Amino acid sequence: MNQPEDSAMTEVALALAMAFFAIFILTAVSMATPCTQASEKDIHKLDLQSSQSEEPTLKQENSFIVYHQGQYYDQNLSLIDLNTLNTEAQYVLGVAPDLAIGQMLSLKHQKKLPNLSITLLNEQWQQRLESL
Repeated sequence: MNQPEDSAMTEVALALAMAFFAIFILTAVSMATPCTQASEKDIHKLDLQSSQSEEPTLKQENSFIVYHQGQYYDQNLSLIDLNTLNTEAQYVLGVAPDLAIGQMLSLKHQKKLPNLSITLLNEQWQQRLESL
């Protein structure tokens, strides 16, 4: 015959097993869902996609500078020294799309050009730079 003490222990063991199984299922489901926190790469991709939809043009008063592999070039791909530039003029700095955002911002701040805008180079510019 079943004794009441044994059935009570069986009920407690069954309840604990069901609780652990429920926790296991919740953990497995939560690990299977992708993380909703946006990483820096995701934000960078989002910025690239939104900026590629419009094609801004260079204004006459802006001078175009290209940053490639630690060197600065003018629009004719001649090496230039940023220390000789007029700090009051408007400049647009073209960088490669795979350049980190932090590095872009450090370029802007370390050269002390307050009117510097940063843009991404298109495929044609990237091909020209690869041929250097």
